[in-house]
Amino acid sequence: MAQWPLSEIIYTALGMSAQARDYQLQAQTLAAQCEGMHRQADIMAERLRCEHKQYMRNLEGIAEVFKVSLYHNRCASQQLTQLCLGITRQLSMLTQHLTDSSMSAHQLIQLNVLIQTLHQQQSALIAAHGGMGEHSVDIYRSSGQAIGQLYHS
Repeated sequence: MAQWPLSEIIYTALGMSAQARDYQLQAQTLAAQCEGMHRQADIMAERLRCEHKQYMRNLEGIAEVFKVSLYHNRCASQQLTQLCLGITRQLSMLTQHLTDSSMSAHQLIQLNVLIQTLHQQQSALIAAHGGMGEHSVDIYRSSGQAIGQLYHS
């Protein structure tokens, strides 16, 4: 069996010891980098969770405003419809009086003026009711714009 010179064994052992220290140092460095990356990932994940929560709160706020606006719009539309129906009933009753032979010419003229006034009011209410549809579209558009601004911010 061949013998190795003592200096060669010491030199080899020192080299292996240095390699082991280098390996240990590199492993510690990698572990520290890995830990740092995990901390950064945790920070980023928390930031994204917070941003998402804020986005959702903003979105819920927009949805609530949209809901309330549509509710008020629907109530106003129902009121306009009831007013139109009331005028229609009044016009129906007044139209029946036009055939009453006991009415004087002056009363007939006043009745005709009243009927014309009610027709004008009814036309204005119908136009306003049509505008309610446009108002609903405007509400929808403004909600969409708010969501778009929220998305781009």
